[in-house]
Amino acid sequence: MRVPIKVPQTGTQTEVTFIEWLVPVGTRVSEGTIVGTVETEKAVVDIEAPSEGIVTELLAIAGATVNAGQELGYITGGENGSAAVTVKSVTATGPAASSPASRQEDAEASVSLSPVRRRIAENLLWVTNNTARASTTVEVDFETVAATRATHAEGFRSQQGFSLTFLPFVAFTVLRALEKYPDIAAKVDLSANRWIVPQAVHLGIAVSREAGLTVPVIHDAQRLTFTELAIAIERAATAVRSGTLKPSDTQGGTLTITNPGSFGSYVSQPIVNRGESSILCVDGIEKRAVFVNGEIVARLRGFLTLAFDHCVVDGRAALTFLNHVKSQLQSLDDTWLQR
Repeated sequence: MRVPIKVPQTGTQTEVTFIEWLVPVGTRVSEGTIVGTVETEKAVVDIEAPSEGIVTELLAIAGATVNAGQELGYITGGENGSAAVTVKSVTATGPAASSPASRQEDAEASVSLSPVRRRIAENLLWVTNNTARASTTVEVDFETVAATRATHAEGFRSQQGFSLTFLPFVAFTVLRALEKYPDIAAKVDLSANRWIVPQAVHLGIAVSREAGLTVPVIHDAQRLTFTELAIAIERAATAVRSGTLKPSDTQGGTLTITNPGSFGSYVSQPIVNRGESSILCVDGIEKRAVFVNGEIVARLRGFLTLAFDHCVVDGRAALTFLNHVKSQLQSLDDTWLQR
């Protein structure tokens, strides 16, 4: 019996990019064996063998844009399955069928958009055209955070295997602030005349990769201790960069934190993710000259910006939330690491 190898379902996205085959024609595989991979806008997804048998045809080539459910190859079942070699291209269905590196030899060399880049562009344009974008910024003194981090940095690294950064401190504070001000993550359904306030916080953490920003989601993040949250952020970032993130790991976000400060930003204006109402931006944290008790001193300062959909969040509510985050960061103590 000849069984097709199909593009797996990857949530709501229908177009994906075929990456590679992991087995050659003629290989005997078991049901569930990973035979290839495709890439969605947010993750690399495995293609599993639908049944036991011999791989007899491989139709897809690297870089082709394919649709969910499309047939990419075939497995012939039984002990005597034919292993005739057939390797050819599937018909491409999108703009990335040619290799991303292919260029037109003219005065304006161009590169085809990858499905990832195209999807990011579509989502950002949707947000721009369908939300009332606004933002507000506060400056935060990070001296107390830095001192706490320095005190525990060595012990944390030896126990957990990675460095303690500023991001978990900000994320933990945001989660506590959302308990007090949940409307910052609310949504409005105008068609149903409803105000929807989330009962749990599924925290998105924007992670940079070559193809563009990916936002893994830490589900039920409000339940995590400080250390558990730091571990979850590290695991999410590692999954993005290693290509092991699952489609389900990017869905259902309540509020996102983005951290361009790690690339040296000063003050940024982030765009809210589609399906969310707010995004918090952490910009560069560095020594700056400021007045303290009438004297000019060097203090570790950084800016936090909250971008929000003004249809849902008012400026007063945004600043109340943001100033609460600021106050908590400036007054934290060592007990945080036991929370």
